Amino acid sequence: RTMDAKSPWTMGHSERVTEWAIRIAKAMGLPSEELDVIRRGGLLHDIGKIGTPAEILDKPGKLTDEELKVMREHVNIGARILEPIPGLADSMPIVLQHHEWINGGGYPKGLAGEEVTLHARIFAVADCYDALSSDRPYRAGLPLKTILQILQEGAGKQFDPNVLEVFKTIVEPDLKQVEPDVVNEAKVEASLLRD
Repeated sequence: RTMDAKSPWTMGHSERVTEWAIRIAKAMGLPSEELDVIRRGGLLHDIGKIGTPAEILDKPGKLTDEELKVMREHVNIGARILEPIPGLADSMPIVLQHHEWINGGGYPKGLAGEEVTLHARIFAVADCYDALSSDRPYRAGLPLKTILQILQEGAGKQFDPNVLEVFKTIVEPDLKQVEPDVVNEAKVEASLLRD
């Protein structure tokens, strides 16, 4: 809610992403104690954006390299905010790793494969889905068919292919109702870099 107050376009993002991550984790058969870890980490995953200037969060155009560097600091800021709180240690990898890529191309540490916790790999798919489906200052939300194409292009690069397959089975029933669409590739690329 603090983030919602600072940047209205993020309203409900943490709750939506957390619910998607829980759905994926349940479909993967994770036990209830792990769902609790995902719930806590998910609701707090972007808390570090409190330290990101609003002019960067709400910028309608592409971020400069320097602005992107500031935006990417939100994971480390979030970890520093949450570190002293007892009971959040198991959830910290979600905060720190939700922008790590399965191929090592993410941030902040360039972790790869199973160096990225399963919770964070699940969360990465849910986070990207919500970011792409929601309206942002720099582009309108995208249709499901386009989102699935973008996510599939990231399989084995940005996303764990196994997690992605589970997600696709969850949303597949909705795909039958989707109309063809046109995508502005530059706006999609910009959204993947900053969300």
